[in-house]
Amino acid sequence: MAAEGVDFAVRPARVARHLELELLPLLRDYLDERLCGGATEAIAGLTDRISSTLMGLR
Repeated sequence: MAAEGVDFAVRPARVARHLELELLPLLRDYLDERLCGGATEAIAGLTDRISSTLMGLR
C-alpha cells in the first residue's frame, strides 16, 4: 500500500541526505564529546562505514 504523495523513486536520495546532514554530525559530536563510553570504537566504525557508503553513492 503506497502512501499518497510519496515519491519512492527519490526516497533513497532523501534518506542518504538525512544521514549525511543529521545522523553523521550527531554521531561525530557524540564521539568528540566522549559521550559514547565503551561503544566509542563501534560507533566510530559505524560512522566511518556510513560515510564511506554515502560517498560511494555519489
